[in-house]
Amino acid sequence: MDTLIWQSKKQIFSVCFSGISLWLSLAVTTILTGCGGSDDIDVDKSGVDVNVFLDGRANSELDAVLTRIAQEKNIENAILMVDVPKHGYRWHKAVGIGNSRTQAPLSPKQNFRTGSVSKMLTAIRVLQLAEQGLLDLDQPIATLLSDADMPAGKTLAELSVYQGQAIGGQITVRQLLNHRSGIHDYLFGEGSSGMTLAELMVLDATGVLPSGVSQKQWSSLALLDYFFQNGMGNLPYAVPDSRFFYTDSNYLLLGMIVEKLTGRSLADNYRDGIYSHADMPGAYLEWYEPAKSAAPVDHYLDASHDGLGNLNIVELEINTSLDWGGGGVVTDAVSLSNLLSALFNKHLLTQEASLAEMTSFSATDFPTNEFLTQYNYGLGLVERVYKLDKYRDVKLYGHDGFWGIHAYYEPKTQASIVLVLNQATADDRWIGDVVKALMKAKLFGI
Repeated sequence: MDTLIWQSKKQIFSVCFSGISLWLSLAVTTILTGCGGSDDIDVDKSGVDVNVFLDGRANSELDAVLTRIAQEKNIENAILMVDVPKHGYRWHKAVGIGNSRTQAPLSPKQNFRTGSVSKMLTAIRVLQLAEQGLLDLDQPIATLLSDADMPAGKTLAELSVYQGQAIGGQITVRQLLNHRSGIHDYLFGEGSSGMTLAELMVLDATGVLPSGVSQKQWSSLALLDYFFQNGMGNLPYAVPDSRFFYTDSNYLLLGMIVEKLTGRSLADNYRDGIYSHADMPGAYLEWYEPAKSAAPVDHYLDASHDGLGNLNIVELEINTSLDWGGGGVVTDAVSLSNLLSALFNKHLLTQEASLAEMTSFSATDFPTNEFLTQYNYGLGLVERVYKLDKYRDVKLYGHDGFWGIHAYYEPKTQASIVLVLNQATADDRWIGDVVKALMKAKLFGI
């Protein structure tokens, strides 16, 4: 979705922006019992010295993955981090140029725009407020927001007018979190203009269709005003809770709810509720607060198929404040790894029921294959299920971001993976290649 990014949905313009050896097969057969599909990958039971494999095989396999990434025509830089503190292992490298103006090489420690990985932070903050008794996940948003929170002349109910019925206020917090509200997407959905806001920004920044929109400093109210002015309230995708449809409008509304309940900005909510508990000292909500650390490195959108080339978003000086509660956080790979570890080790959510809610997954229509067999969505959290062999699966939990960002955690091995491709149209296969590299290094056992 930002490579969640449902690529079939989020394209700009015409596109929506080794075999296992016999020995290993026999080993698996003798070690494992039961039928296929188990996610029992606790390597402590396998007798394998994972430390040896990680220090040798993983290093070479991850080097090979990063080398292949660097050879991709439209990927100018990348960061890959694999952290397995359980085994004292960390692999963290970068390739490419981080600043095209100075030709400075990319450092593994540099900041990047996380895109929709930020949705995970918004969801965590909402669940924290639920733990504090400030909201209920099944509460209609009409009890949390009001018509006064809408642009002048618009009502909360008009967020979704389905078959003539204004039902926006009936949508629940849970339906916003798990993308089952049916609300139209203000960012990647076409409105009455016949173009998406993302398209308009690119066309303005490149001078193809000047409008000034790429330099606009947005606010939550301005984004809602754009939503209504383009007739999006009359274009819901579905009735609430009838189907999954990924839309940034959900997380725009969640951000507004967080701010209203706390009386503090979303940036302050992230800092007080998340950064301070997850060891993310340099993270910040770009465009909405002063930068707490360095600016993001160069990142790209390949529009070559439209004759615009591989667009450097930083060089074009595009203001990306339009992605607020759904994708505005800037941070580094170590901080995202810390975030994932904090989430799954009860440093952010104190009640077990909260994480259980967050990990209550439903199927999506994201493309799968023989290796990536499931791509499911919970409450601001993605579940990727990879098939290691006919006996075992491995499940990763995290989120993807529009700029080719992947941040995932595997609870049984306590491993985190952060892959930063800084390319909006990057292929989703790269995160799978990292999983394969770790599989070859026996991280998931044999």
